[in-house]
Amino acid sequence: MRITCGIDWSEKHHDVAFMDADALIVARARISDDLAGFRRLTELLAEHGRS
Repeated sequence: MRITCGIDWSEKHHDVAFMDADALIVARARISDDLAGFRRLTELLAEHGRS
């Protein structure tokens, strides 16, 4: 399955959405603008980036 990740950057947090090939949102998250948020983003990418 093909997944696309979109990130809406902000100064205090970032909103992340993962969509499938049909443009249906399969996951959403709000992550912080710090190391913990970056760690969470990489976890989400690993989780939803599997084929």
